[in-house]
Amino acid sequence: MLRMFRFLVLALTIGVGACSPAHQVEEEASTKVVEVDKERVFLTLEQALRQPEAVYRLSLSGNDLESLPEAIGELHHLEELNLAGNNLRRLPETLNQLKQLKTLYLTGNAQLDWEHTFALLSKLPKLQYLNLHQCKIQQLPATIGKLKTLEELHLSANLLSALPDEISQLKTLRLLNISQNKGIKMLPYSIDQLKLQQLQAEGISLNEWDRARFHELLPDTELFFSPIGEDI
Repeated sequence: MLRMFRFLVLALTIGVGACSPAHQVEEEASTKVVEVDKERVFLTLEQALRQPEAVYRLSLSGNDLESLPEAIGELHHLEELNLAGNNLRRLPETLNQLKQLKTLYLTGNAQLDWEHTFALLSKLPKLQYLNLHQCKIQQLPATIGKLKTLEELHLSANLLSALPDEISQLKTLRLLNISQNKGIKMLPYSIDQLKLQQLQAEGISLNEWDRARFHELLPDTELFFSPIGEDI
């Protein structure tokens, strides 16, 4: 009986020893944390889609793109997207799946459907920075007021002559850049509802009375104008 007991103990010990490395490897694999370089900028969509879980920043600027594939919606961790310098006409519906997107550059995309674009952007719950420099925008749609998390809005070098009242709904907006929109002479009265820290309005032909009205509406905001006579 004693010999049998010793045999059983020896067998169990060998069994446990044989299984331990496998269990250890399995345990290590399950707890291993994959390090992701969040600062890495992917430069092609094909490259990004090969490892979508690792993509936090994507730059497709200057590629003369006229459209984006629906597959861009698979980049669920994407925080920064640079689409500047393309010829985009319409953004894909799947863009609204980028729930982590904070920064978006659409600079120079003058042919976009802005009603559709702002409707899509309004569904991005973390969008903080939007750059629409030099997009030939003549009028902003009322849906701009739905970009509730926006902190910086760059509208410089467009064709705007006015801002819509709905811009006052951007309660988190801290910086507004309307420079080089030569037709703008006045701000909507409702803009005083914002807590803007900075308004950039260089390159706009504003006389002293116009500037005084800007100061009156935004007394706590740092205002940037070109010197009178140098608005070009």
